[in-house]
Amino acid sequence: YSLAILLAEALERHPRRMMAHVYGTDVDRDALAVARRGAYERGAMEAVARAYALRYFSVNSHYRVAPTVRDLVRFKVHDLTDDPPLRFVDLLLCRNVLIYFGRDVQRRIFEGFHAALRPGGFLVLGKTEGIGPEARGRFTLVDLKERVYRKPAEPPGLPRRS
Repeated sequence: YSLAILLAEALERHPRRMMAHVYGTDVDRDALAVARRGAYERGAMEAVARAYALRYFSVNSHYRVAPTVRDLVRFKVHDLTDDPPLRFVDLLLCRNVLIYFGRDVQRRIFEGFHAALRPGGFLVLGKTEGIGPEARGRFTLVDLKERVYRKPAEPPGLPRRS
């Protein structure tokens, strides 16, 4: 929902006729059910800036995500190790997941990430993660500290258009 809030603000400042969604995926159906509810205890909202909490959540016994934000988010059961990747993604966040997999599975996951991202799209990993040698040719490092990588805008070796 944090990304959806940022997206909602950007769309408000720069309204265009475009379709944009945030996809929240997980292999755990129960975790997705909790996320779909979009309801948070007061304590869970302590780190959220008050302006965001007031603008993008309704408050009763819980903070509930506003429909303008909720409508931007799609939840889907997705197994990174087995399911085909999403397609035409501009930004892919996979934070602190890859550390649980061996190198062979990570290689397959990075192949899926590469297939999922549009040319010029961004991949953001967790602080303890990085791309292995087999994926380095597929992504360009943008920010080492934040673990941000980018899929090249053009396939390597193709001449640029003038």
